[in-house]
Amino acid sequence: MGLDSNLHHTRAEIQGTSWLAGNIGALTKADAIAGGLQDMGNFLGIEIKGETEKEPILKALRGRVTKSGHTGGMISLGYEFTTREFADARKFKFALMGSETDPFTQAALAGVDSTALAFTAQVPSKAGYWYPLFYQGTHVHALTSVTIAGKEEGVDFEVDLKMGLIRFIVAQTANVTCVLTGPAIDAAHKEYLIGVQPRDRVVYSGYWSVAAFDQDPNNNLVMRHEFFSGDLTVTQWPKVDHTGQSELKFQIDITHDNPVAFHRD
Repeated sequence: MGLDSNLHHTRAEIQGTSWLAGNIGALTKADAIAGGLQDMGNFLGIEIKGETEKEPILKALRGRVTKSGHTGGMISLGYEFTTREFADARKFKFALMGSETDPFTQAALAGVDSTALAFTAQVPSKAGYWYPLFYQGTHVHALTSVTIAGKEEGVDFEVDLKMGLIRFIVAQTANVTCVLTGPAIDAAHKEYLIGVQPRDRVVYSGYWSVAAFDQDPNNNLVMRHEFFSGDLTVTQWPKVDHTGQSELKFQIDITHDNPVAFHRD
C-alpha cells in the first residue's frame, strides 16, 4: 500500500445504541455478582463524559512568570445515557430523584357509598372546583360510574372517572354522598401504576455493566465495561409536551472499583 493511500479504518466508525444493567446498593463486585444485575434496557445513546483538573507548574524569573508544565489533578470519568423510555419502573424513579414504594392498587367497588363531601350553607361547593372522591379514607380512581341520589349527571354535577374527581354545576349546601362503582386494580390491570417516593435520593450508588453496539455484521459489540462501581445522577430531566417525545439523561460516574473495559479494534 502506497504512502498516499487512505488508511481508513471502517470498523472504527460507530453509530449504534447502548445497554445498561446495574445493582443499586451493591457495595462490592461480589455483592453485585451474587445479587445479579437488573436489566435497565437499551438506550438511544451513550456519551463518555470526563473532566480533568491540572495544576500549572509556574517558574519565576526576574519579573516574569512562565508555565513549564502541569501536575496532575482530580479526574472524573463516566457514561451519560439517553432514553425516551423513561416511563419505566426501572428508570422513572431517577426523574423524580425517588425510591420505589408501594404501587397503586384498588379493591373492586360495587356500588359503595363514598366518604361524604362536607358542604354547608355557609361553605357551599365552589363552581368550577374539582373535589376528590374517597372510599374508606383512600382516593379512588379509574371508576366506571358515579351516581348521586336525587341528582343528575350533566345537570347537577360532572365527573372525571379516571381521576376520581367530581365538580358541581349546582352549588351544594349540604353533605353529598356518591355511589361508586369501579374494577379491582392489581398488577394485571391496565390502570395499575408503580409507586415512587419523590425527592428521596440524589445519588444511586452501586455496580454497573455497560455495552455499546453498532451494525457491524462481523461483531456488533463495540465495547463492554463490566462490574464497575459508579454513582448515577440525572443530567437532563424529562418534560412532557406536544412537540416531541420526552427524553431523560443520566450519568454514571466511575468510582473506586474500575475493572478493564474491552473494545473492538
